[in-house]
Amino acid sequence: MGHDETYLDAAKRAAMVRTAGLGKRISLTKEDREDVYQDLLMTLLEREAAFDPKNILNPGKLIPPILRL
Repeated sequence: MGHDETYLDAAKRAAMVRTAGLGKRISLTKEDREDVYQDLLMTLLEREAAFDPKNILNPGKLIPPILRL
């Protein structure tokens, strides 16, 4: 279960960081930020099967291109 917890923690952190950056960049409301965070987190969780810990230094492979900052 350690791998799952590690991935979940990393996904939450990545979603939070990307959401904060995007929110500042395009002035999202608090509600919109919450929606973006949830959508991004769901996308990351759906892509967990493609997660390879060896690529942890290249998280861009898991982040949808439209949300890359």
